[in-house]
Amino acid sequence: MKTIGKIINFGVLVYFIGLAKILAQPSLDSFPQKQEIWLAIVKGKVEAKNSVEFINAGDTHINIVMEPDSQTKKGQLLAILDQEQLELEDRSLKLAEKQFELSVEDAEETIETYVHSILTELSKLEQSQYQINHSVESTSDSIIKGKLKKIQASLSQKLSKKEKKISPDAIENKRLIAVEELTITLEKKQKEYAAAKRRSEVTAPFEGVFSVYLNPIDHEKEGDSYWIPSGTKYAKIENNSEFYVTVGNRSPIFSSHSSATLSAKIIVGPNRQIIDAIFHSKRDTPLPAPNNYEFLFLVAEEDIELAKHSNGATRAVHIYQTFDQPVYIVPKQSLFSIAPAILKKAGWKGLINHLYPDHKVVGIGPQSIAISVENEH
Repeated sequence: MKTIGKIINFGVLVYFIGLAKILAQPSLDSFPQKQEIWLAIVKGKVEAKNSVEFINAGDTHINIVMEPDSQTKKGQLLAILDQEQLELEDRSLKLAEKQFELSVEDAEETIETYVHSILTELSKLEQSQYQINHSVESTSDSIIKGKLKKIQASLSQKLSKKEKKISPDAIENKRLIAVEELTITLEKKQKEYAAAKRRSEVTAPFEGVFSVYLNPIDHEKEGDSYWIPSGTKYAKIENNSEFYVTVGNRSPIFSSHSSATLSAKIIVGPNRQIIDAIFHSKRDTPLPAPNNYEFLFLVAEEDIELAKHSNGATRAVHIYQTFDQPVYIVPKQSLFSIAPAILKKAGWKGLINHLYPDHKVVGIGPQSIAISVENEH
């Protein structure tokens, strides 16, 4: 009887050990299926698609042209810096343009006077030539005739040169040179004005909402213009049709995971609403350090209104690894005590392979393991 009792007790013990193992190793079906696993919390910002702040380079007056908080188009005039100086430059250019017209007319008159002068000289030379020719024919003195012929040759050369000066091509070239000199002077003035206009006129670099930081209380106002010292941020334009969550790349998760599989979430407001964003791109940062860049996550269209209220603020950003198919998300605390020796030796992948050999680890977070749903065999 004692032997039978021992056998029964041993059987009961084996049963309870097996039952304990079953209870200790939970079924994967008892865990939720999701398409993401939480990886880390990092610092980040919500930023509009395009955002530019305007800062003046020197002490100046500024006239705000665009209505504040209004929608602008690319290239639209927003403000004018030192408008009085620009108006003077404009008046100077218009005066130069009028002067150009008058100078062209004067040049034409000068050429006419020049031609008339050459013609007068030609007439005198022709008379002299006629007289010399007559003297050459009428004299019999060989010495005098030789001297007269030299004078005759000289007069012919002078006549030829004068005639070339009033040829159609010569007159046209003279006119073109005179007009070209005047044109160059005017174009220099036009370029100076264009440069002054570019420095003075502030235009929208892209479509967006125009905001103004100036007000009569904090900034000196004279008529329609404000006086602002150098380095003053006076306005901003941003395109808020899209928003991005931007984070640095300091966290090791960015080097250990494919960027395309990452997503971001920000919890905002007393109701703990969530801004969802998916990986979009990388961009360099202005800091002169190797491999220093930022990750940009594009905010979901349905969360844009939430993003607008968080624009520019530094936030805690939750980074997730995402999957194309649902996976089991298993808390580490549910598994670590089942086979601690295997966990210590083979890590989480080894433990999962031991406990669930027909499944594989597809992601590891600080709190959970992502395990494939489909049987791998």
